[in-house]
Amino acid sequence: MRASEKEGRDVPCGGLPVYFAEGSALFVPGSPACFLLRGQLSEVEFWIALAIIPAAMTLAEAWSPHTWDSPFLYLTGGATTVLTLELAARGS
Repeated sequence: MRASEKEGRDVPCGGLPVYFAEGSALFVPGSPACFLLRGQLSEVEFWIALAIIPAAMTLAEAWSPHTWDSPFLYLTGGATTVLTLELAARGS
């Protein structure tokens, strides 16, 4: 018996669990959030944020245990924002 069968999760043909695909829904609001903050970010910070934050939030939601979604998302959102600002500061 596979681990996914023990947990009651379906695994599609591609091998990624269904909850990974559901986590991709965070990519959609993550991108507009970066655009809303565009006026407060430099050009470099904006592009770094747009590249990192939506993908990081999607992966955090997909891989976090179900009952720990919120703490993982807050931690990931904060950490990627700080990382974005630090990377931009080092690049300028």
